[in-house]
Amino acid sequence: MHPIAIIIPFVMLAQDPAAPKQEESPALAILKAADEATAKVISVRYQGHFEGTGAQAGRQPVAHGTVTKGWASESDETMRIIGSGWFFVPSGAQGARTTPYKAMFDGRIIRRLDPEKKVVYEGSDASVLGPVFRLDMFEYGHDTPFRDELSGTVQIHEGRTLVGGIVCDVVYVEYGIEGAMPARWYFGAEDHLPRKVERLAPVDGRAGALVLTLTNLEVNFEVTEKDFELTVPEGYTKASSRSGGPTPTAEPRPIGRQS
Repeated sequence: MHPIAIIIPFVMLAQDPAAPKQEESPALAILKAADEATAKVISVRYQGHFEGTGAQAGRQPVAHGTVTKGWASESDETMRIIGSGWFFVPSGAQGARTTPYKAMFDGRIIRRLDPEKKVVYEGSDASVLGPVFRLDMFEYGHDTPFRDELSGTVQIHEGRTLVGGIVCDVVYVEYGIEGAMPARWYFGAEDHLPRKVERLAPVDGRAGALVLTLTNLEVNFEVTEKDFELTVPEGYTKASSRSGGPTPTAEPRPIGRQS
């Protein structure tokens, strides 16, 4: 057959208006809506709870508290963050213990107060944030918060469920990246904002997950620099902390790769 006889049918097929269009999957549509809605958030406040479940229970500290994030100044390169609450360490040199905390990042310095020991930790390493780092849903404050989920190899809509009384769409994601943990995301069915994520992390073949849950979510309220101030009370001593390393200004990694 002459080459032109092969080309013409394909051209006609491509231009055929009757050719069916491939529909976007429900999971991708939900992720796109979440990406757009989350990127528009300029401030956020919530009650956060982080814990390990299944095989991860007892292997991870439990953190709970109020977190506020927001753009407080035109010069801010990343959202500021402040939080307070408690965290529970299931084991360690001092045994199981529950400790209160207050911590903040104002775009320059990271500071955390330990009210029990009357110690203040300061530095540029994100670990200084301690529990607040675990309670921080990094996608809030990112230009393309769910880019990695949208480009993953698997996206499945698993239905709907309640998170803190809010109806949420559940989307399972595999990232197709070496070392990236699969994740199960929960997005508000009406506002499309993320309220929970389960990072699937099995241990020796046993199912387990690292779970961050947000409740009492508020967004897009006015914040100022004063909202992120954390004054060191009298009588506190300054503890040494590491400097360098990753800071909250770094671009968030896909949730499956958070450790």
